[in-house]
Amino acid sequence: MRGRPGDPSALVRALCAVALVALCARVLGTAQDLAVRLLLAAALPLYALDQLRTARIATGTGPAARPDRVGLALSRAWLAAALIALAAWRGTEEAVPVVLGALGAGAAIGLASTRLPVVPVAGDLHDLSRPPRGWRHLLYRLWPVASLAFVLVLTLAPPDGGWPARALLAQMVVLPFLVQRFPPNGRGGLLRAPIVPRLAGVALIAAALLLP
Repeated sequence: MRGRPGDPSALVRALCAVALVALCARVLGTAQDLAVRLLLAAALPLYALDQLRTARIATGTGPAARPDRVGLALSRAWLAAALIALAAWRGTEEAVPVVLGALGAGAAIGLASTRLPVVPVAGDLHDLSRPPRGWRHLLYRLWPVASLAFVLVLTLAPPDGGWPARALLAQMVVLPFLVQRFPPNGRGGLLRAPIVPRLAGVALIAAALLLP
């Protein structure tokens, strides 16, 4: 089954994201904050993997599956937007057009992804009997929009002196993927545990934020 937390796909995606950001920086001549961007690019697929995986598990067929298909499209849109922002970053002075452009491009990619078939993934590493209910369910449904509000406020209304680049970029990597559809069930051992790539992503994000 592709995309299992224990196989190398998460690492391969992280390396591809780093290569894309490095290539764009080279081609576009945008070396600003490059070390931070590369660390966050490596963190993004690792940190977002389990959230995207559970969003895919939740999708199905029929009218009842439509909200989860929308949720998966929004997660994909955020993944694309964060990666585009990291690749196109030109410094804090041009943060607004870069972030807004990345959000627009990500939304277009997320919308286009709704036309693609959803490849099934196994749910053996998650507790499918415990989907979010009540206020947790509402939080899960609204979180992509809440993340958008946070990102727009932090980008468009910065404090005096502005935000550092690492804060503006890290928010797009962290916020959209905080809330996921199903919790892990603790099976599969350490190497297959969904928490492992997520913790690796957290460590890389922390390194980017603490980088001198």
